[in-house]
Amino acid sequence: MLTKKKLYFCFTFFWLMSSCSTKKPADLIITAAAVYTADKVFTKAESFAVTDGKIVATSGIQFLERPPIYENIDGIEAHIMNVYTLPEHRGEGIATALLNNIITQARDKKAGRILLHAIGKDQSIYEKLGFKSTQNEMELVLS
Repeated sequence: MLTKKKLYFCFTFFWLMSSCSTKKPADLIITAAAVYTADKVFTKAESFAVTDGKIVATSGIQFLERPPIYENIDGIEAHIMNVYTLPEHRGEGIATALLNNIITQARDKKAGRILLHAIGKDQSIYEKLGFKSTQNEMELVLS
């Protein structure tokens, strides 16, 4: 059901997107993430940081419900995705603020753990927030 809150979010989201007029690769990444979010906005949470009417950073979280296990009796896991800050705004604490917001959302939903995939040097921001690297994950790339 489309509530006033959801309608306001959609209006605000598309107004912000219309202000992204440049075609730099970084803008395209943020725009693609935002379009994906608009389509999936009610199944996951996406956060945006805006400076001078332009989206400068994004982050998202998706919740997965799995069967309960001893380590996670509620069976709720969170997956962080789409964390990106425009290069000219890095080092300003924007991503850290967005991630702290996501961690709060995960706690509020009683997620037993938060997962993410960090790329290279980007791991340090997550480690400062308490994330630990694991060696027990594997992947199969299909495309």
